[in-house]
Amino acid sequence: MDRSTILNLNHVASWQAIDNRKLLIHLKEFNEPVKLGRTASERFKLIIKNQ
Repeated sequence: MDRSTILNLNHVASWQAIDNRKLLIHLKEFNEPVKLGRTASERFKLIIKNQ
């Protein structure tokens, strides 16, 4: 593996970590009691749409 490939893989890995953290935040919100009368599935669709 050459140096640029390794750098690219590191870059992808760091973005993956950011995505995972965002997903955890979304899941935490999803697990909170439903606010403003929205159903959980509506909120979940919004979360997915806003990715």
